[in-house]
Amino acid sequence: MAKHSYVIYQIRAHVRSRKSAIRPLQDIDGKGADLFALIKDQIKKSEGVVEEDDSVERAHRIENSRRSERSIVIEAKAGPYGLNGTSVDLDSGDERDYTDRTANMSPLRSMFLIPREGYDGLVFCERVGVSNFRGPIDKTILRPIASDFGLTIKTQAHVDAKAWSQYLDNAHVRKITAVYRSNRREDLGSRRGREQDLKIIAGGPVATRIGRDLGRTILSSLTTQGAPVAYNIDDYPDLRPSNRGYYEQERLELQVDDGSSTRLIVVERAELPQFTYVLGGRPSTRALQEAWAEHGRQLLSDMDANIVL
Repeated sequence: MAKHSYVIYQIRAHVRSRKSAIRPLQDIDGKGADLFALIKDQIKKSEGVVEEDDSVERAHRIENSRRSERSIVIEAKAGPYGLNGTSVDLDSGDERDYTDRTANMSPLRSMFLIPREGYDGLVFCERVGVSNFRGPIDKTILRPIASDFGLTIKTQAHVDAKAWSQYLDNAHVRKITAVYRSNRREDLGSRRGREQDLKIIAGGPVATRIGRDLGRTILSSLTTQGAPVAYNIDDYPDLRPSNRGYYEQERLELQVDDGSSTRLIVVERAELPQFTYVLGGRPSTRALQEAWAEHGRQLLSDMDANIVL
């Protein structure tokens, strides 16, 4: 049975090719065009239509939507296509053939939360296994609106430093992997895969010792959105190659256990990863919308956004 959780993205709108020219979401064109109303209309246009994305061979369909003040919940289905095969009922053994034009879609829910004032909105995406509805949201809903107004409007991962810090307070670092890329001429090729990386792995008591300091330094240092991660790999000689001049650090991978689950935290490009919020089972759509709305109010408040919904 696939595990249910959710992830959060932020929405911003800016003039195309001018990232600093950010537009308020309640007036993205300077003439009163409200992004919330535009999203609502675009969702209605897409409801019931099966759309394909050949670049990733996935299809989706928005089944229905429900509005509550400044939030809109989407109930949709999405899944892969492109293979010929046979599906087998594990209980009866019955088989059914399918073709490369058959999409095996699963239900996925998401929610837009757009304040009446401000520059930041949120998108909550239910995550089933490793799938969520972010791709169709960007392509089917936000991209057409952006095109109509000459803007760039898309989602980006919301990094919740507070959630990471709370998680780490009760967690234990089991393994740390420092990943480096070689800059030696003889190690460089026309194609580079991750198997060419140098990995220095600390486990057991060594990971525990290093993790007590390194893990908390990384995960508690990001106190505001977009701030740099304050750690220096030179402070941890156990994780440095002896011939340091030949390698560039790419990322850190921390395997962390909080007693009920284990997570792999990947820190690269001086940013924390997106936090995954675990759901206890699969709640009803109404319960999920209420929980997301409350969570969104808290996050927008932390971001100093106007939370009048």
